[in-house]
Amino acid sequence: NGDGSAINDLIYVPYADELFDYTFIGNPILQDIQRSAFNDFINQDPYLSSRRGQYAERNSVLSPWYGRWDMRLLQDFELNDGGVLQFSLDILNLSNLLSSRWGVRQTPLNTQPLAVTVDPNTLEPTYTFLVTQRETFVNDFSLLSRWQMQVGLRYIF
Repeated sequence: NGDGSAINDLIYVPYADELFDYTFIGNPILQDIQRSAFNDFINQDPYLSSRRGQYAERNSVLSPWYGRWDMRLLQDFELNDGGVLQFSLDILNLSNLLSSRWGVRQTPLNTQPLAVTVDPNTLEPTYTFLVTQRETFVNDFSLLSRWQMQVGLRYIF
């Protein structure tokens, strides 16, 4: 829209036929590869494929469901001096401990899969699509998606 910001522009989801009117970067063969990959990217995403010929709605796409269970076990031992020795065991993301497929967070692979440059003389856009991007969301294998365990010992007097 020419406001100088690329983070709040409306996103039009083209029909497959409309992609032939788009100029992608590179020679005609590279353009066809990008055009086909972009079409496949739209088709694999349930939301984008449902919005063909329309603009994407604001805040309408949600990340895949993510469930995480944490567990804490505590055991107190009373001592003769009146104090209490407390042992704790915390398991974070217990679901991932039970199954490597559970408790795995998914994040967007790329928040701007289609780049555009505009020729200042002709005002014609040229698009660039990363053809290796085949999915909207990918698994995040950071600590947020891994199970962790910590042991604690506390003396209460």
